[in-house]
Amino acid sequence: MTTKSPYSDEELTAFLDGELDDAASAAIESRLSSDPGLQARLDLLAAPTQQIREAFDAVLPLSPAPPPHIAAAQPTKDVARTTPWKLTAVACLVAAIAAPVGWIVSGAFDQRTKLDDWRDYAAAYHALYVPETLSSSDHDAAQRQAQVDRAGQMLRAELSPYVEPFDTVVFRRAQVLGFDGEPLIQLAFQSASGLPIALCIVRSDGAPDVDLSFEDFDQLRTASWTREGLSFMLISGDAELTEAFAKSIVDRS
Repeated sequence: MTTKSPYSDEELTAFLDGELDDAASAAIESRLSSDPGLQARLDLLAAPTQQIREAFDAVLPLSPAPPPHIAAAQPTKDVARTTPWKLTAVACLVAAIAAPVGWIVSGAFDQRTKLDDWRDYAAAYHALYVPETLSSSDHDAAQRQAQVDRAGQMLRAELSPYVEPFDTVVFRRAQVLGFDGEPLIQLAFQSASGLPIALCIVRSDGAPDVDLSFEDFDQLRTASWTREGLSFMLISGDAELTEAFAKSIVDRS
């Protein structure tokens, strides 16, 4: 019989990041020797780190050469718009692993402050997702509903209609993120093939309703709309699925 792990993904991520106290870390290390499933979950949670490094390597050639006073020149507007989430990912990465190249850190974080659209940040976050990111989620129905309820309270909105079943898409979890001091809610889904899908929502009180529209961000397809004080963006790597799923959400909300 398989024993259910007592540790959540959040606790294991904190363990990988060295943020747990000594006692909690020692308990996880002790369990690893007798729980291969726990080791497998740690391996999956650690996998995105390598992807971040690869994203950093991919955009490093785009970074401007540092001037004599070691302050980075600003990227061009075209580069900033065509690769917004890569620049954001780099900004997060270099702070942890690229201290020797401080001019890159400076340039990346300066660029982040100029991305005035929350959708760029949401796309940056989702671009790092792989099938294993959500496949390892082991929350039961009650836990998932509790996450949705908490996220709804933070956003001051009823979110249950947005997690209703659609075709072969499965709801996995709700997360409370943030942008500019306000909650940014991510409802994460997964297709039958394992493709990660995210519905991101922020409050936009006072903004007019905006009809559903679609946009490509490199290999991602996004659908955006605003309705009754909420702004939405649906993201996935499958254009057809993104469009069909978005239309379904709009129709039932």
